[in-house]
Amino acid sequence: MTGRDPLGIQNSSISLYAALLPGMTNLTLRIRYYGLYCWLLKEYDKLQLDPEKKTLQHHYNFIRRAELTIAFLMFIKYPEITNIVGHDFTVREAQKFRDEGSFNISEGADKLKSTKKGTVYWDYTSGALGQYYAGSLIALELIETSNKFFLLREKGIKLAQVFENNINSQARKTFLKVLRTGILNQRDLELLEDFSITNIPQDSSEWELYKSLLLENDGQKTRTSDNRVPSNRKETISLFLKNISEAGIEGFPEQQFQKVHSGALTSDTSFGWYYYYINEAIHYCIETLFWGMLIEIEGKSLPVHKYITDIANSITNELQVLHNKINKTQILNGIVDSMPVPNLPDALAHLVKLTKSPRQATGAMGFALGLLLGIFNLAGEFRGRIKDFENKYYLVFQKGNISEYLECYFDNNMGLSLTDFNMLLTKTIINDHIATAYRKMGNGESNLVKFVIEDGMIGHIQTMDPRFTNPRLRTLQNFLTDLGFINNSGQITDSGNLLMEEITAI
Repeated sequence: MTGRDPLGIQNSSISLYAALLPGMTNLTLRIRYYGLYCWLLKEYDKLQLDPEKKTLQHHYNFIRRAELTIAFLMFIKYPEITNIVGHDFTVREAQKFRDEGSFNISEGADKLKSTKKGTVYWDYTSGALGQYYAGSLIALELIETSNKFFLLREKGIKLAQVFENNINSQARKTFLKVLRTGILNQRDLELLEDFSITNIPQDSSEWELYKSLLLENDGQKTRTSDNRVPSNRKETISLFLKNISEAGIEGFPEQQFQKVHSGALTSDTSFGWYYYYINEAIHYCIETLFWGMLIEIEGKSLPVHKYITDIANSITNELQVLHNKINKTQILNGIVDSMPVPNLPDALAHLVKLTKSPRQATGAMGFALGLLLGIFNLAGEFRGRIKDFENKYYLVFQKGNISEYLECYFDNNMGLSLTDFNMLLTKTIINDHIATAYRKMGNGESNLVKFVIEDGMIGHIQTMDPRFTNPRLRTLQNFLTDLGFINNSGQITDSGNLLMEEITAI
C-alpha cells in the first residue's frame, strides 16, 4: 500500500532474477512443500466423495487444513525451523493447543463465506499453495490448473509418489484422519514427524527428484529471443556454491560483479548477475535522489520552481565538494570523461551508510549522482553486451533497464551544463514518480503519491527510503540447506562439493 517501487524502476531487476532463478520465489522458502502439495493433490483425487461435494471450497479447505497441520507440527516439534506457512497463527494458538491437548484445525483453517479476515491461519482463499507456491509448481511442470482446481501433471505424480515413500503408513493415515475430522491431537504429532518440512532423507528418491528439478533446464516458457532454453538456475547454483566455498554465504552478487568485470566469468548466467548488480546500484542511486528530495520538503510547503532549483543546486554543490575539479557550468560530457570508474561494491556500501541518516541526505544525493556518473563509465566497457543481454532476455521491455538509464539520463543530455542537467534530473524524478503512482493507483482509493503539487506549491506526504530488490537467494540457500548441500552454519558440505563437480561435468 505504501508503493514499494515509487519510481517504477524495479521491474527490470525482478524480471532478471526470475530468469536467473526460475521455479522458486522469495516466498516459496522450503522445497519440501513442493512434494507435500503434490502428495496432497494425489490424495485429494482418491477421496471417495460424490462429485457435487468436491467443490472448489472443499478442494481448497483440504489443502488449507494440511498447511495448518504442518504449521503446528513444525512449531511444536521443530521450533528452530523458520519460513513455515502459518507460523504466526501457530505462535498465537500454541498455548491453547498445549492446554487443551487438541486443536480444531477446521476452525483455524477452513475458509467459508462467513469467515472474517484475520480469524484463520491464512486469509488467501486457496492458502499458501494458491498465493505463493502454485506459480513455482506450474513453472516446474508439476501441476496445472483447471477451473481454479489444482491438478497434478506427470512429473507431479512422480514427486507425490517419492514423497509418499518417505512417509510411513501410520503417519499418512494419521495425517489424512486429521484432514478428514478437522481435529489435531497432541499425540498425533508424535506420529507425524515424517512430515517434517525439512526431513528429506539424503540420497532417497525424493531427495534425488528435488535435486533433478533444480538441475534441469529452465523450461520451455523461459526461451530467450534466440530460441534457446537456458539453464540459469543450475548455473546459478554452481556459482552460489562456489562463492560459499571461497568467500562464505554473504556477498554473492558483489562477487559475481567483480569476477565478470575482471574477465573471469563469461557465461550468460554470470553476466546476468553482473547486470543485476549494476542495475540495482543505478536504482539505489536514483531512489536516493528521490529520498533526499522528499526529506527536503518534510514539514514544508515550497514553490515548485524554487524547490526544483534548490534541489538541483544542492546536488551540484555536493558533487563539487566531492570532486573539486568539477565546475557547475561545465558540460556534462567533460564531467563524465573526468569521472573515475568506481569500486562499485565499496561505493555502494558507502552510499547505503549515508542513507541511514536523514541528516546526511544532501551529501547522499551528491554522492549518488557522482556514483551514477561513475557507473556510466563502468558500464560503458560492456555497453554492447548489456544491450545484447537485454534483448536476449526481453529486459528491453522493462522500465528501469540499464540501457534506458544510460541513454535517457546521460547519452541524450551530454551537451547540458551540470546545473541544467541536475534541473532536468530533478524534474524527471518528480514526473516518473507521479506517473508511477497514478498508474499503480488505477481506480483504487489509495494515494501512493509521496508529495502533493497544487497551486504552484509542493508539499510532503511520505518519505520512502531507497531499497534493493530481493533476488531469491534466501530461498536458494534454504533449498540447498534442506537438501544438505550447505550446512546450518552456511558452509558448503561434501555433498555440495560433489554437486558443483557434477554441474561442471554436465
